[in-house]
Amino acid sequence: MDRNVVESHVVRVVQRTVQLDPEGVQVKVDASTVLVGPSAALDSMGLVTALVDLEQEMEAAAGRPVIITDERAMSQSRSPFRNVTTLTDYIHSLLQ
Repeated sequence: MDRNVVESHVVRVVQRTVQLDPEGVQVKVDASTVLVGPSAALDSMGLVTALVDLEQEMEAAAGRPVIITDERAMSQSRSPFRNVTTLTDYIHSLLQ
């Protein structure tokens, strides 16, 4: 799957998750949107929700299971969940 297609899925899912939080800061999600840390667009539950939704959406698009939150992701010295770009790159690498 093309990287740009993966990024469009990530942006769409994160934007949809941001919009679910009526008390959260509404942001326009793009490649630089931060996903974890003090300036994150999502809180911890929002991130979990987005990752689960993204696994389901990517599985439907790819036609095979795509497990984003596995030991490989959790054991990396730099989290693939830092921002939209790093998450996109990580998912794209899983699909290769």
